[in-house]
Amino acid sequence: MSVASARPLDRSTPRRLDASQDCVSHNRSLRDYDEGRGFVHRGDTRRPGLPGQPKEDVPALWMSRYERPVAGSRT
Repeated sequence: MSVASARPLDRSTPRRLDASQDCVSHNRSLRDYDEGRGFVHRGDTRRPGLPGQPKEDVPALWMSRYERPVAGSRT
């Protein structure tokens, strides 16, 4: 059992839950789709290629992070 699962939830502290997803930064149509569904662009990050591939074989990818509040979450 992990420490996180062993502790009871503290429900006295307000919290906000967000749904988040990443997409390739140069995919404008997917970014437009996400923004049209209420997701907000939170920034871009450079990642060293695709998972499982040697870094020297794949150029770095720019990824965009999108988030939106989850319905019913406390803010």
